[in-house]
Amino acid sequence: MKIKRLVLAGVAGASALFAMTANAVIITGDTFEVSLTVDGTTFGPFSGVAGDATQDDITGALSDPNLPGLDGQITVNWVDEDSVDVFFYIGGLGRDLSDASFTLSGLDFTLNGQPSNITGVNFNRAASNLNFAAGNTLVGPALSFTSTSFTGVLSMSEGLVADGPTLRYDVLFASSPVPEPGSLVLLGLGLAGLALAMRRRKTV
Repeated sequence: MKIKRLVLAGVAGASALFAMTANAVIITGDTFEVSLTVDGTTFGPFSGVAGDATQDDITGALSDPNLPGLDGQITVNWVDEDSVDVFFYIGGLGRDLSDASFTLSGLDFTLNGQPSNITGVNFNRAASNLNFAAGNTLVGPALSFTSTSFTGVLSMSEGLVADGPTLRYDVLFASSPVPEPGSLVLLGLGLAGLALAMRRRKTV
């Protein structure tokens, strides 16, 4: 009977541990920001709050008196808790866009109720809205990240810039927080029970 109880405790502990390691990531914090650098001029930062997938979280207008005729916008929308769409259109450039750089910063996330840092970012080409005409190209994006931000550097042909593509990025996070001591105790008891049961079976 004791062994059975220990095994049941182990199962309960393992279930609790599994529940804690389930991916439940949430973007939190007051605001996050986005900026875009073109030809050495930085637009923004523009601030927003992550909302639902049906509405844009940030839209910023691009214009600079030092770059006459240049106008456009950058828009950011979190389509779910760990995937974000970045759209920008730049008009009046008159040539290919070379090494444009955008940065999303102030990104605060929780994983299973605990603060979690960014550990990587992937460009999701398959989920991006890219309409390539003949000869149009996208180079990059070369991605870098910190615990609360990520930057993409990319180049696009002029025709692709005019299409105003939406680029999807998937954010990666640190592993789940360390389980609470109670869960570890239950798991340990269960493993001990299993070990005793196996030993008893061998001696019979």
